[in-house]
Amino acid sequence: MFCRAILENAEDMIYSHDLEGRFIFGNKAAERLTGYTCAELLEMNSSNVFGPEYEQEAHALIANGLRSSHVVREIEIVAKEGHRWPAEVCMQPLYRDGELLGVQGIVRDIRQRKNLERQLEQMARRDHLTGLSNRRCFEEELQLQLAQARRYGTSGALLFLDLDHFKDVNDTFGHSAGDELLVGVAQLLRERLPETSLIARLSGDEFTIILPRAAIDEARRLAEQVLTWLRNSPFLVAGQRLTVSASIGITPVAPNGISTAEDLLSRADVAMYQAKESGRNCVCLYSADMDWRARIESGLEWRKRISEAIEGNLLMLCAQPILDIRQNRISQYEMLVRIPDEHGRPIDASKFMDSAERFGFVQAIDRWMIRQTIGILAEYERLGRAIALEVNLSGAAVGDADLLLMIRDELITNSVDPRNLVVEVTETVAIADIHRAQRFVSALKRLGCRFALDDFGVGFSSFYHLKHLDVDYLKIDGSFIRDLPRDAVDQHLVKAIVEVARALGKETIAEFVADEETLQLIRALGVDYAQGYHVGHPGEIREVLGEHTREAGSAA
Repeated sequence: MFCRAILENAEDMIYSHDLEGRFIFGNKAAERLTGYTCAELLEMNSSNVFGPEYEQEAHALIANGLRSSHVVREIEIVAKEGHRWPAEVCMQPLYRDGELLGVQGIVRDIRQRKNLERQLEQMARRDHLTGLSNRRCFEEELQLQLAQARRYGTSGALLFLDLDHFKDVNDTFGHSAGDELLVGVAQLLRERLPETSLIARLSGDEFTIILPRAAIDEARRLAEQVLTWLRNSPFLVAGQRLTVSASIGITPVAPNGISTAEDLLSRADVAMYQAKESGRNCVCLYSADMDWRARIESGLEWRKRISEAIEGNLLMLCAQPILDIRQNRISQYEMLVRIPDEHGRPIDASKFMDSAERFGFVQAIDRWMIRQTIGILAEYERLGRAIALEVNLSGAAVGDADLLLMIRDELITNSVDPRNLVVEVTETVAIADIHRAQRFVSALKRLGCRFALDDFGVGFSSFYHLKHLDVDYLKIDGSFIRDLPRDAVDQHLVKAIVEVARALGKETIAEFVADEETLQLIRALGVDYAQGYHVGHPGEIREVLGEHTREAGSAA
């Protein structure tokens, strides 16, 4: 009686049928899931309720006849009203007194699971901001277009669109305004391009458009039309109407053309950059001349080199000393990332960071820098030689909540004094989205870390925002320091930065200090720290910190 109650009240459909498929038993869940009453089910055959794939498995199970046999399959339920829905069945042979009577099983409704799987698949192939296809979906579709071009001899075109001066929108109105603009552009493309087009957002303000079976002249006309639509369609951004333009590169998708989606994308990318160099707001077709080919190979080479450095753990960590001017001693170091050239020599970050940002490697570099830096802090603290290290993070870090969690976990795991970790981002990144920057800085300060604002002074509107950013250091931009002894205006500006910083309880670091004259001048102007070739060149981390240890030992 107890078992009968369990069967009747189970959430899943429990059933049995004879060797011919006629139902012998069905519980209450069977009524709910099929729409038939139990009396109706007992007069029906399993083929009336379960799809043909079930019948094949049931016959095989009966033919096998093994007591221990069981099968789990996804099947289709045909309900009384005629609609169909997915289910999962677990079935096994039904025996009584040693005689094989038929099949018994449990059927579970998996509609919710299937809907979730579809949603996850959709999310994995869609850009979360614009709803367009993402890079993964785009690359799959482009490879498919290439395969079809080879097989059927058809042609198409690939457009690479990059908004002109998009950074100015982010810097002026903030990243949320930039997002509004991207959504507006995506909507315009979706509404006006042919339905056969595949539109994707690769990253940032970069969009790609695949035009199946389009001749190159047709693709060019459509690209020119896109530019006209953008110019004539002001976008409402941060309460203001903005008119935008774009640069578009085009390359054919031809049966006898290039073999991989990545190479095709690189060609369209190079064509787009040629459009930018031609004055922006224009369209440029890919050309196969040698200069362009070299640029493609250069872009691919940087992408390959950065990827190999990250995946092979070949990134190099260098350090540059920072002088405490008042105490006349090296007090801390800025950590600098490098990648090795073919001879193992370090390549300066200025040569590859643009490519790293473009190809989506900066977050991996940020994480590597943090882990390495905290590991070195832990090593020196265990030796009783505490040092302070600065890490300059990318603009992407400001909105990266996972990075904050990683910093917290690494500090705890390594038992590092968080005050010895100084995180810095550039002034333009912070001011571009002041509210996001505030949250980022506040979170780091709660962890106990210190914070520096790099390249400070480029935009003097930033003085207004300083009181809202709880930073410890202002790193005065090198453009004010390079000619400081010879430029009276720079001297007044540096003095103003120092006075504002002192009033707000912040310290200043002068970058690009190249000689003794400049060092003495910034000392007189009240700057707290100096960094530059006169203080010390960047060098391999162990070598530079080894000098610090030797100097500290000599002073003792």
